Amino acid sequence: MRLYERRDGSCRLALVGLACGRGETLQEATDELVLNVLNLIAANRTSSLQIPDADMRMSSFLHELGEVAGRGEPSATGCSAFASVHPARVAHGRVGPARHSGRMILEIRTYRLRPGTRDDFVAAMKGDSASLLADAGITVVDCDASLVDEDGVEEAYLIRAFPSLAERDRLEEAFYSSAAWRDGPREAIVSRIEQYHTIVLETSETAVQALQP
Repeated sequence: MRLYERRDGSCRLALVGLACGRGETLQEATDELVLNVLNLIAANRTSSLQIPDADMRMSSFLHELGEVAGRGEPSATGCSAFASVHPARVAHGRVGPARHSGRMILEIRTYRLRPGTRDDFVAAMKGDSASLLADAGITVVDCDASLVDEDGVEEAYLIRAFPSLAERDRLEEAFYSSAAWRDGPREAIVSRIEQYHTIVLETSETAVQALQP
């Protein structure tokens, strides 16, 4: 995930190798990005999206997202920027204005890793770390290796969701100061990270559900 500020003050938010969104604010760019990703899911499900053989992992990723979205139900209220993931609309390749019942805080963290450590890093993230986060009341939306190694560097990501910014601060402080984290998977994870970057944004519950594997 990359965030760019344009000369005119607008934002461009890119899910590298997949889609991007633009807007006058970060929220508008996020809304457009989610809509574009869901439109790609719809196109992938109807085979109208042509992906080269070299990018079949991306096609598989879109297919998996589409399966999740295809089982979703639209929620009650309107929002012009987010896509509804009602099964019939995804199945027929039609993604339109979103409807959602609430808002959530989505945290997207990307990691640049030390060479040769990605497999072990992802295994540690999906193993003890994910279990501890769940026990701490933190929703792990997804974590895995990046589909694209930008500049040849091994990368991975972690996506988490929270009911509010205040809860994010409270839950993360409690988690990262806990003995279970410090004496558990912390060293196996932190020792493999060269640097990381975090984006925090507000989104709909529907968008969070669509991103879950």
